[in-house]
Amino acid sequence: MSGYWAAAEDPQGLVLIMHHWDGLTDYERDHADMLADMGYDAFALDMFGVDTPTETVDHRRAATGALRRRNSEFLRRLIVRS
Repeated sequence: MSGYWAAAEDPQGLVLIMHHWDGLTDYERDHADMLADMGYDAFALDMFGVDTPTETVDHRRAATGALRRRNSEFLRRLIVRS
């Protein structure tokens, strides 16, 4: 998976940011940066993947449909094992 990483100077924890159906945008990146300024490492996850178009409603429908079809793979990647 890809995304946007914002590192805090002295991290107090980690926040995972998931985007709306329009994909990873400046909105999520800006929030990650704000969280880093507040002392939290932040990762804005791109659930659709690099180079997935999300400019139009049809693009977004296709991207969310593809994500649903591979739901088990997506969930497996999110699970953190210690």
